[in-house]
Amino acid sequence: MTAYTTAATGLATATFASIESTREYRNDLAKLEQGAKTSGNSFSEIKKELVNLTALTGESDSSIEALSNLMSAGFSDTQIKSAVESLSGAVIKFPDTLKIESLADSLQETIATGAGTGQFAELIERSGASLDDFNNGLANCSGEAERQQYALQWLAESGLAQVNAEYEKSHKALLDYEKAEQAVNEANSKIAQSAMPIAASFKKGYAGVLAAFADVLTGVDKTGAEFNAKISVFLSNIAGMAVQYLPVLLTAVNTIIQSVVTNLPMLLETILPPLITGFNSLITGLVEMLPEILPILLDGFVMLFSSLIDSVNLVIEQLIPMLPEIITQISTALIENLPVLLDGALQLFLGLIQSLDQVIEQLMPMLPELITNLCDTLINNIPAIISAGFDLLIGLIQGITECIPTLVQKIPEIVDSIVGAFSNNIGELIKAGIDLIIALAEGLPQAIPQVVMAIPQIITAIINALMEQDWLQVGIDIVRGLADGLIDGVNIIWDKIKEMASSLLSSIKNAVGVHSPSTLFRDKVGIFLAQGVGVGFVDEMDKVTKDMQNALPTSFDTMVNADISSFSNTKNHSSSSEKSNSGITVIIDKVEIHNDDDIEDTAYKLALKVKQAEMALGV
Repeated sequence: MTAYTTAATGLATATFASIESTREYRNDLAKLEQGAKTSGNSFSEIKKELVNLTALTGESDSSIEALSNLMSAGFSDTQIKSAVESLSGAVIKFPDTLKIESLADSLQETIATGAGTGQFAELIERSGASLDDFNNGLANCSGEAERQQYALQWLAESGLAQVNAEYEKSHKALLDYEKAEQAVNEANSKIAQSAMPIAASFKKGYAGVLAAFADVLTGVDKTGAEFNAKISVFLSNIAGMAVQYLPVLLTAVNTIIQSVVTNLPMLLETILPPLITGFNSLITGLVEMLPEILPILLDGFVMLFSSLIDSVNLVIEQLIPMLPEIITQISTALIENLPVLLDGALQLFLGLIQSLDQVIEQLMPMLPELITNLCDTLINNIPAIISAGFDLLIGLIQGITECIPTLVQKIPEIVDSIVGAFSNNIGELIKAGIDLIIALAEGLPQAIPQVVMAIPQIITAIINALMEQDWLQVGIDIVRGLADGLIDGVNIIWDKIKEMASSLLSSIKNAVGVHSPSTLFRDKVGIFLAQGVGVGFVDEMDKVTKDMQNALPTSFDTMVNADISSFSNTKNHSSSSEKSNSGITVIIDKVEIHNDDDIEDTAYKLALKVKQAEMALGV
């Protein structure tokens, strides 16, 4: 029913469109019909001549004007037919200046005044006749009827009708097409004419609604009551027209569909054989031409591909400077619209869940068969899957083996780059490390209670998850799978590993040019790395010390493992030029030193305690 309603709606839309497109034609045709009634001519015969004239001129309005002038001249239907044939020949013979409506108008005036005038007089002279002789003949006529007959006689003897007949014969296809186009236009006019009452009622109601709305805007209708009344009447009229005419439209659509369906087999039987024959001929011709066309196509493809590559390179060069801005804009847009995107994703997810709830009942009966087919397929293809996995692994090993010499050659460059990057950024790395330590020192005391409270829950969850898992079966399955997979490929993998190791060792030695790579890395890399680290420490240590003094808190939640009260500040008794911390005494109990590591550790702890004491005492 929906399809029928849609078709009917489309038909109604086309009907209303035809009202506007054929309005001028229908107005002119109505005037022509009224003229035929006034002059006593047959409208059906006049319409036949209208078709002939319009097919020639391509203009229905000028043809209607010409026929109206001929009827006004008092010609009968037969005389109009004869005059149209001759005047059409004149338009064909002299298309540069002579027009059908002007010829008919001047012919009417010539008969009325008794003297050749306008384009009709021009036609007489261009045809090689004497205008004076023609006028003398008109002067000898006793009345208008004789002048009509005299003018028609001259046209018949001019040979212009034969010119028209020859044109119709040589251009029959063109004229037939123009006549068919007029038939379509005539049919549209009839449809539009029948729909005129509906359109008039619709426009009248629409005009009333617009007028009422204007009253609302201007304040005449302050409550809007008149506007509401007009809207109600307008909608009621539309509903009434739909009830009245929609069944007719549906019936028409149904008739059209039934006619198409009934005649479709015959249409296909008529059209398909020539189409199939033509398609086969086309394919055969293309296959025969393929050897000649293929080189041209390949050359064109290569040229096109090269042009695309050049264009891509050019575009990339232009896009690279714009990438930061593009990425920034994309990131900003994503951040700004993140709530909307998340909401949309949530709505989509909920919609999918609701849809799955509706579909799950239909899918459940199919699941056993689906699972069975999936398992059978996997079982049948396990050898092929395992074989493909080993082929992939072997290919990967071979590729790595082939790439190792190239990678080894690049190692010095990579190491130089890494060393340079570390040397240039060592200060920033040290500062970031200190900032991280300070942040951890500030945050850990605050977070420890929450972490301690969450530990039982974490341990409980881990224990429950471990207890629920059948670890024995998991271990058996893993061991069994590994055993089944490795039995067939262990020898191949072992050979490839030995080959790769041997190639790697040889390539490294050849690339660095020594038998001991460690010696080379010590002399070329280690010395400079240590020097770079030392320079970085020297350059950044003053700034880092100031940052630590500004960032470290003066009070701590945890107990310092030293007796702060035992520190004595003797700086005030020292000279103002002294910069040492010799006035601070640190007491550390139970210090045991067994080796060099203990000495280094003790010195580090001592320096740290002194620094903490200075910070605490404001030194």
